[in-house]
Amino acid sequence: LKTFRIVATVKIIDNQDGTKGRAEIFREESETADLSMFGIPPINEEDPAGYIENINSLLNNVGTTLLINASSFFTEIKSTEEQD
Repeated sequence: LKTFRIVATVKIIDNQDGTKGRAEIFREESETADLSMFGIPPINEEDPAGYIENINSLLNNVGTTLLINASSFFTEIKSTEEQD
């Protein structure tokens, strides 16, 4: 961000305890943001209309959002804790 002279704050939210759902956290944290980024799962081939409806309901009442869908070509990498 500094290279491009963009003033911004990056906030990574730890939700390991799982007390809140991703959508709830996203809505709370993105309410006043100028730009939010949200990772979305691959589309449900059996219910594409339901998938789009869920994404649309997630984006209600939030500002500009960049939806990110990771490539399926990535290889899974496990941490040292997961390997034991």
